[in-house]
Amino acid sequence: MAKKTGKAEEVLEEIFNTVKAIIDGSELFVGTNTGLEYITWMDRNNEVRTDAIKSEIFKYRILMECIAVEDKLYENKFIKRIVDYVLAHALTSKNKKTIYSRIAKVGDEIVYNLNNEARQYVVVTAEDTYFEDEIEVSQKACAFMSNSLMGEQVMPKIKKGHNLYDLLSPFLNMDDDSKKLLTVCLVAWFIQDIPKAVILLQGEQGSGKTFLTSLIQKIVDPVTHETLNSPDTKEDLGVALSTHYVMAVDNITDLPKGVSDLLCQASTGGSMLKRTKYSNFDASVVSFKNCVLLNGIAIENARLDLRDRIVGFELPTLNKKYVSAKAIEKEFDEKLPYILGQIFSVLSQAMQIYDDLEYVESPRLIDFFTWGRAIATIVFGSDKEFIEIFLRNKGFVFEDLVQQDPLAYALMLYLESLNKFPCKVNSTELYKKLMEIARTNHINMNSEKWVSSSQELSNKLKTLMPAFRGMGYSINVDSSNKSNGVRYIKFGKTDEANAEAVA
Repeated sequence: MAKKTGKAEEVLEEIFNTVKAIIDGSELFVGTNTGLEYITWMDRNNEVRTDAIKSEIFKYRILMECIAVEDKLYENKFIKRIVDYVLAHALTSKNKKTIYSRIAKVGDEIVYNLNNEARQYVVVTAEDTYFEDEIEVSQKACAFMSNSLMGEQVMPKIKKGHNLYDLLSPFLNMDDDSKKLLTVCLVAWFIQDIPKAVILLQGEQGSGKTFLTSLIQKIVDPVTHETLNSPDTKEDLGVALSTHYVMAVDNITDLPKGVSDLLCQASTGGSMLKRTKYSNFDASVVSFKNCVLLNGIAIENARLDLRDRIVGFELPTLNKKYVSAKAIEKEFDEKLPYILGQIFSVLSQAMQIYDDLEYVESPRLIDFFTWGRAIATIVFGSDKEFIEIFLRNKGFVFEDLVQQDPLAYALMLYLESLNKFPCKVNSTELYKKLMEIARTNHINMNSEKWVSSSQELSNKLKTLMPAFRGMGYSINVDSSNKSNGVRYIKFGKTDEANAEAVA
């Protein structure tokens, strides 16, 4: 005689079949850049979702699936058993995907998450720009995870005759060269897989730094909150980096070393170890590559490694130009769909010409610099002016640092006096020349930043290399630079190739 099953057993069997159907119809994978397990699945409302399996939201969605079978209270341990069942399948799937929030670069495509109610994405290729839905994007070799801090982006629009620079210019309180440079930097920030320049906004109170920060955030990565203050610890910054594509930090006076180092990593691509809660043995590596926007920190307070990634913008005080922020924001919001549409159009065209650009040397951020040249060619018709502005800006970022170091300042005056590059000089002779320059220009040789011998000079020059590279000079203090037993220091100009390209 067949065993009769009660109501409870029937409900359990239906729930099991429901969960089994979810797993069979889903894609289970591990995030290569997060170390977490995910599921892309279709719920009872035929909506495609991607959830972290251990997340609270997935637990509640499983609970809703159970309630749909029978509307009653379910114990947490019962829901946990179901989640663990799904998790076990994910761990054995051996499928891996990279997780993104706002922007991904997948093969030859740039995919942008609008994070709107319709769950639409913009796909940019060298041939076209078009929209895809959640189902289409879920078939790609990546996955998108929105979070509560992400804002909804407007629908991009294209209007014939529009130019990106003309659309942005009225909202940028800076000189024309800076406007052109910032326009290029903003478009390049939409290319997810390259190291990115750190944008630094400087200016007196009343120059509109905070307001411009919010506009840039709206263009690239809108959020549901006000601009963040500087995180106090690496852990706080790590949380912010994992939930934002644009890491915009307002009113900074100083950056602790750990925070500064992590921002450097974020702009070029980095990782941090994250220990699993309540465990001493289980950990995962979280990787990120973000756009970093700093507002308020003086360049001299930025550490050298961070400074090497900075593109700086000086904002003049608004004075009589001051108008209502709400009025400007209203005008900006009206133009934002067209700004966004132009950015995607420029990206598509830049992708067409990128591989055909001739190589031009850059002191740093060569991928960003090269993409900037492609973007500038599309927006302005040529990359020559962009090259000049970009290299000049990098010099501006480092000049302030050099002028605060007496020995570096003396060396800068020495290099500016030279008529021909490359050149070489032995360390003893160079030391004498720097002391002579210091006496002539009333430079403080009693400073702790000065050196007391030619041997110390060589070591000091090694620490100054990044700053002078940013200003267009190369310094070579390699011990192999010897002739007749005398050790030489070699100087060159890193912008010589660029000058030929611009000419």
